[in-house]
Amino acid sequence: MGVEPFLLSSTLNLVLAQRLIRRLCEEKEKYKLKETELNNLSKYCDFKKIEEVLRNEKILKEKQALKNIEFYRPKSSKECPEGYRERIG
Repeated sequence: MGVEPFLLSSTLNLVLAQRLIRRLCEEKEKYKLKETELNNLSKYCDFKKIEEVLRNEKILKEKQALKNIEFYRPKSSKECPEGYRERIG
């Protein structure tokens, strides 16, 4: 291919390590996590610690809990058939 070996390995590492997040369109659907979803997530993370950090960062109000937070789902529209408009990294 005519490429220096060190460039190839660095480039492959970058490609494999890149993480992109899809951005929701303006037409999005609000929802709250169900009890089963919360229970499944609690196996992998400490909700009390997350709530504490979010309160310290002023993202959560003092009495607010994660189970009451509204999340968003993609919703299809003419502009965004899949509900996403772009990716950010």
